[in-house]
Amino acid sequence: LLMLAAATLVIIIGTLVYIIMVNLKHSRKHRAEAVLMNIQKKRYQLLMDKSDDMIYEIGLEENSGVSSDSIKTVFGWSIPSRVEDLTYDTVMRVLHIHPDDVDKLYDEYGKNFAVKGIESDVAQIRTDDKEYLWCEISVVPLYDGQGNLISYVGKIKNIIPQLEEIVVLANQDISKLESINGEKQSLIDQITIELVR
Repeated sequence: LLMLAAATLVIIIGTLVYIIMVNLKHSRKHRAEAVLMNIQKKRYQLLMDKSDDMIYEIGLEENSGVSSDSIKTVFGWSIPSRVEDLTYDTVMRVLHIHPDDVDKLYDEYGKNFAVKGIESDVAQIRTDDKEYLWCEISVVPLYDGQGNLISYVGKIKNIIPQLEEIVVLANQDISKLESINGEKQSLIDQITIELVR
């Protein structure tokens, strides 16, 4: 009887040691995966911050929402660390898109937004100062291996400097046309004077 109790105790202790070892192995593996994931997120954020582009990711998972420092610098806000859902309205709200542009973009992209996103379009984005800047935006959906939508990544480009340059060039063209018209009028006046003489 004592031998049976001792054998049972050895089996129980062996089972407990095995369970503890398996849990330690899984715990170490989980910690290693967490460390690796943290390193990858830091690399990702570093790449975004070193880019001249305003890049972002809007995601469902905790800490999946990230944005380059330039977004905070230009607009005064950042992408939240996670969102509850990835609907069209949520993405437009997170990006602070002007209500008129939300409607305009929905007409063009809303029905297929989760599949195609927005390759490139122009919209007004609100700053923390309640002003709107004209920007070129892109929104690209990302899916996991099972085909589930997990986030949107994209880029924002402030196009105000380009628009200002276009206005300057247009004004220069108008000035040239006025100059040409003035020269034509002067020539017509001279011909008229000559004909009258």
